[in-house]
Amino acid sequence: MIADLLHFKIAAVAGVSTRVSPDLRRGTGDALPCVVYEIEADDRLDLLDPAYTFARSACTVHCLALTLNAAIAIAEDITAGMHGATWTVGAAEAIKCRVLSMQTGTLDDSESGDTDLTRTATLRLDILHKF
Repeated sequence: MIADLLHFKIAAVAGVSTRVSPDLRRGTGDALPCVVYEIEADDRLDLLDPAYTFARSACTVHCLALTLNAAIAIAEDITAGMHGATWTVGAAEAIKCRVLSMQTGTLDDSESGDTDLTRTATLRLDILHKF
């Protein structure tokens, strides 16, 4: 599935392999930097080859760090490792990944009453895959 493909590749290229998750907070005191991903769409494609199921997925990857430069560095590592790449995880295969855009910002993840801000670099991905 796309979640396995996405998690595997981000963990392999981002340098934060133990801090890649679909959840922002897992209740384990995860340290920064970390990467959080979302699968926004997973649309099946009708193609001529019935032997495989193809899908096109829209994904968002949030690179979180204490500084903007650190967040951008993680995003650039992911872009370098994923844009145009193909890879497999079990029976699933990412045929082509495109990094469509990157934007930066802040995330207010402070405890109540605190003013901590985490810096973010957010990537939009488009992944064609089969399973």
